[in-house]
Amino acid sequence: MYSGAIGDDTEFGFFKSTDPKNAPGEAVYVTQFETTGARLLFPCFDEPDYKATFEIMVYKPKSWVALSNTMSVKTIDVGNGYEAVFFEKTEIMSTYLLAIGIGDLVGVQGFTSDGILTRIWSYRSGKGQLEAALKSAIRCTDAMTKYTNYQLPLKKIDHLAIPLFLGGMENFGLIVYSGNFLLLNPNDTNTQNQLYSWMLMTSVICHELSHHWFGDVVTNKWWGDIFLHEGFADFFENKAMALAYPKEKDLMVRLIKL
Repeated sequence: MYSGAIGDDTEFGFFKSTDPKNAPGEAVYVTQFETTGARLLFPCFDEPDYKATFEIMVYKPKSWVALSNTMSVKTIDVGNGYEAVFFEKTEIMSTYLLAIGIGDLVGVQGFTSDGILTRIWSYRSGKGQLEAALKSAIRCTDAMTKYTNYQLPLKKIDHLAIPLFLGGMENFGLIVYSGNFLLLNPNDTNTQNQLYSWMLMTSVICHELSHHWFGDVVTNKWWGDIFLHEGFADFFENKAMALAYPKEKDLMVRLIKL
């Protein structure tokens, strides 16, 4: 029998993400396994070249949402206000791409042209700030699918904003972001601020989505080659934006130069 603990590190392993300043009283329990954090939660060969399939089950309060790399397939009431959520078996993948997110979450959803369910999730105070990210995520997924001529073997891709994080993480089917990257306040009347915030949000989404092709489906053998999949993602955060928003391409170039 093995048990892993919720760690003290707020950006590695399985941890509680909070931000008392910008999201007081809110928390999301989430994983961040790149590079070798999976071994903190369960015994495993924790290198990118070793791949396996995973079946996840999560206990959670009934009022909370539980997310993982795949769709949930069954929920069982276990009493005392808790339930067990079972997820489909994952595609074959590296341990560092395994992900879990649990919390009092709100979300919006839509579908890509190929029918991939796309969902944007946030801690509750992000409600009303998710629609722009949903549009960008769908457009970027469609653009990458068309450009690479390869449809991801996923039924859904979740994008999860947590209160405090290092930036973004491309977990296969459950991408995690810092809330300030994913949330866009539609009531901000400063046009320039809105444009910069939208461009930053969309570039981060495109970066993390492009990892699904370059990093998740095709993976480095060892961490010494990480520059390869990061290099592809750095390129495609701009390329995918231009493909997804061809009419706004010139505007993006001007903003970058400012």
